[in-house]
Amino acid sequence: MQEYLVISAIGEDKPGIINGLSQTATESGCNILDTRMTVLGGEFALIMLINGLPDQIATAESSIPQAAEAFGL
Repeated sequence: MQEYLVISAIGEDKPGIINGLSQTATESGCNILDTRMTVLGGEFALIMLINGLPDQIATAESSIPQAAEAFGL
């Protein structure tokens, strides 16, 4: 059974953020269903909806925060 996870992040806009977060999600085995990104007041903002099997979502939940932290999000 598929599970869903919404990821939100905000921080300084830097090259590679999208690539890093999306790669981390897909390496977890999850699918990116939808995403919205913008720059608000000089800050990068992202909302991403992913889905996958329970173990894939659990992997994403533990690995995406580490990837986000590497970009200062």
